[in-house]
Amino acid sequence: MRQTMAELDTKKKRKRGDADVALQKLEETEEVSAEAAQAAKEKAEAAAQEARDRKRVQALEYLQTWENRATLPWRFNKKLQQWWVDHWGSTALVSKGEFARFLDYAATIAGAVRGRLADDAAAAAAVEAVEDTTDPAVRAVQKKRIRAKKLAKVLEAAAPSR
Repeated sequence: MRQTMAELDTKKKRKRGDADVALQKLEETEEVSAEAAQAAKEKAEAAAQEARDRKRVQALEYLQTWENRATLPWRFNKKLQQWWVDHWGSTALVSKGEFARFLDYAATIAGAVRGRLADDAAAAAAVEAVEDTTDPAVRAVQKKRIRAKKLAKVLEAAAPSR
């Protein structure tokens, strides 16, 4: 059976049409896949932010409980103490009042953590002051420097005598 040229052209067109449909479906799938990936990324970022917020609240409650340890049961929590050690200089996460509470708590910190905290405070206090107060990043560094000086002073005053 010989096929005519017209029949062959029709078959090729059908195959091309099938390929075009398949390509279109693939493109739609890729678009959906890209949208799904973006949605998954946004969901993961939201979950991570929620976890960070929850950890911050727990750290604040930990410090408040420590402050009221005479009347409330308080237990040492290494992870929450580490949160404070990592974030004491952040004005975005720790307000002035919360930092003042942390200073009281920091005086009681002992061991290697106290040494690391003192080293971090000394390094942050040693940063040179910059006159540009319009840049928020520069202002944050300046505020951390001020906090670092206060923290270093507290740690030095409360240093255990040998």
